[in-house]
Amino acid sequence: MKIAITNDRVVEQLKNTNSAATSYFYDQLITGLGVAVGSRRKSWIFEKWESSTGRQRRARIGYFPELKLKDVRLLVAEHEKGISNLFKKIEKSSLGANGTKRTSSGATLAQRIDDYCLNRERQGLAKGLKERTINDIKGLIREPARRLNGSMTLGGAFYELRNTPLEEITADQLRRCCDRGYVRANGRQEAKGVACKARRIRYIRAIFRNFGVKLPIEISNSTEALNMPRVKSHRAPRLFPEDIPALVPAIEALKNPLAKGVFTLMLHHGVRIGEATSVLAGDYNAKEGTLTFYDTKNRDDHTIYLSPASAPIVQELAAITKADQPLFKVVLKRQLDSLIKDLGKPFSAHDFRRLYANLADDLVSTASRNGLLNHKPSSIGEGYARKSPAQIREAALLISNQIIRLSQEK
Repeated sequence: MKIAITNDRVVEQLKNTNSAATSYFYDQLITGLGVAVGSRRKSWIFEKWESSTGRQRRARIGYFPELKLKDVRLLVAEHEKGISNLFKKIEKSSLGANGTKRTSSGATLAQRIDDYCLNRERQGLAKGLKERTINDIKGLIREPARRLNGSMTLGGAFYELRNTPLEEITADQLRRCCDRGYVRANGRQEAKGVACKARRIRYIRAIFRNFGVKLPIEISNSTEALNMPRVKSHRAPRLFPEDIPALVPAIEALKNPLAKGVFTLMLHHGVRIGEATSVLAGDYNAKEGTLTFYDTKNRDDHTIYLSPASAPIVQELAAITKADQPLFKVVLKRQLDSLIKDLGKPFSAHDFRRLYANLADDLVSTASRNGLLNHKPSSIGEGYARKSPAQIREAALLISNQIIRLSQEK
């Protein structure tokens, strides 16, 4: 089917019309450019007829929304000018800075990181790789820098191993580099330090695996493998059902109607704060009474069925907001501080989601809770028990009614 792919919004609204296969939509402007809409994801494709071989060739450029329309047009333009070849598969073997292949042994850590990042940068658009990840990997061997006050920074965690061949790096060296700069003087470990260590070992493990070198330490869980001291989880919930009678009046007392709407949505549906503040007015379906979130954390679209508490708020805002504009355009820091002050206890915005999961755990099945929170099934049985939209709607209404009932208790 040919359509006018004028912007990313058009691609967002494309639906798979054939549940058993993939639906293809082709651009009217750029010959060969199209979108393949599957049951789970949307892919950019480019097709071209080759007179020399007498066959149609198809290249899968990348996924949407990781790859935007403007990026795809640029790649196609480079292909037409002969700058790049979309039909040429990227070789798994890495290349050096001069374009020649490096041997499988003897290369230093710095060379391997350069090779790895170069190869991933070439594949980045096609695989949705974030530039921030590439920068983090390059930062592992960042050189020390001099500050304005004359002192020197530590540099990258693996800077001292930059000239060491990958095969000669030992387990003790890995542990020492991953421990750098994240242990307090009293020996206690910060939560941020644990996360940074896990990320470091994850990156270095990817480097070793990519070049077929055995990592000198066994890793099932990166935190345990590095012998890190256990810390109190910073993810422990701080909002509980007994806090709802004080939480709901505090939300209703907010002067900013947008903030009131965001917190109501988060309380009654457990959506993430990033999703609630970025959802567009056009994502609201008045006929079905639903709100759809795109490009979520697990990359699956998430549709929620609005409850009687949140439906009037969303409906009113959607009527006065342009379809391509955020439904809740508000800065929540001060509003959240106000809630914390009224409730008399510290908590984060994500605690709304934890509170919702707490209620769902008591009221509905695990499969329904996964559907409400857009979580992947953790077992085959949960996958088999996936609920229908009608069951998800019923579960959402049950939890919302429970929140309303608790808020009316004295």
